[in-house]
Amino acid sequence: MIKSTMTRQSERIRKGLMTIIARELRELKEKFQEGKTFNSETYFDALRLAQKYLPERDIEKCRKLYRLIVGKYWKNKK
Repeated sequence: MIKSTMTRQSERIRKGLMTIIARELRELKEKFQEGKTFNSETYFDALRLAQKYLPERDIEKCRKLYRLIVGKYWKNKK
């Protein structure tokens, strides 16, 4: 019983963190498309917290997407 409660809590934490990261990445993409600057602080704070709770594969997916968005921004800016 305790294990299933912990599993549910862990899953809620995981989903919540992934939601925050996804929202920040969407905002980043929108800001870059509009040519505005973006403060990545919230994204990196969520990513640091996520490293405690999420599997490495989820973290790496987020990092790859972030690098892709930022790479496109700098490519278009040149």
